[in-house]
Amino acid sequence: MAIIDRVKYDPSSDEWFVWKFPSEDLRLGSQLIVNQSQEALFVKGGQALDLFGPGTHTLTTGNLPLLARLVNMPFGGQTPFTAEIWFVNKTVKRDLKWGTKMPIQIMDCEANYPVHVRSFGRWGIRVSDSASLIRQVVGAQANLRGEKILEYFIGEILQKFTEVITRIFVNEKTSVFTISAQVNRIARETSDDITAEFQRFGIEVVNFNVEGASIPPDEMKQLQDIYRTLKLQREGAVASQSSLDIARGILESGKNPKGGAGPLVMPVVMPQIMPAAMPQSQPAPVPAPAPQAVPSRSLKDVLQEIEEARSLLDDATYQAMKKEAIDKWKNQSR
Repeated sequence: MAIIDRVKYDPSSDEWFVWKFPSEDLRLGSQLIVNQSQEALFVKGGQALDLFGPGTHTLTTGNLPLLARLVNMPFGGQTPFTAEIWFVNKTVKRDLKWGTKMPIQIMDCEANYPVHVRSFGRWGIRVSDSASLIRQVVGAQANLRGEKILEYFIGEILQKFTEVITRIFVNEKTSVFTISAQVNRIARETSDDITAEFQRFGIEVVNFNVEGASIPPDEMKQLQDIYRTLKLQREGAVASQSSLDIARGILESGKNPKGGAGPLVMPVVMPQIMPAAMPQSQPAPVPAPAPQAVPSRSLKDVLQEIEEARSLLDDATYQAMKKEAIDKWKNQSR
């Protein structure tokens, strides 16, 4: 195969991430041309060696120290040698898409009802470490396009996304109804989690967002029905307690058979009016009014009050109040 004197890659689009030069037959003195937003990496025997940035480079043992040492390359001349050359695209990719191929099941903490969450969004990356990317991700592939990068990392994205929504909606017991309000937090925490992982592979996450998160309509309707039922149960418990308090108050007001006033009966005492002509300098003592006994209420009065409060009571409470009033009246009459 002919020795290559000029090495360059001019892609037809910007969708590629890495591209392997098709020939490995090179020589010292050949020209390596690296375009803007590119890097060129020499690989020999699976080892990532010398890296070149944008510009025109004449290959010598001086700018190939790692490769020269590896193959014991002689100084000077046009010595032929073999090596792989990988071109790496360093531009930022901001329009990559991600999404849940299968829904993620989580349990709503309050309703104790499982729902299936689907989500999607966009993310952006750039290659930060060409050697790490080629060594750990590319392997034997001749080139790597954007969709391949996404395919490689999608499992990690979905794993971190699942961990985040589980932490928010299960561990922290947040209602799934708030999932739309939690989108920014979900995106931020997922981005933080995947950033550390992707850095190991030479990938920098420059943006990550969640554009939507949804629950199937039938599950959302079922969840709404459960929450509506729970709300009615809570309101019913409050109403029952209020009814019980009213019942106790009415029954307590009829406890005193000897004329004493119960909690709902307040005696009214009119103040004595002092004679207007009496000199203020010599006030005459005014005798205190004698306490007036308040007649005890009859069983009929108590039953009448219970009847008037019936609209506030459920039937069981109403019947229990009547029975208790009659039983107390019987005990007091003995």
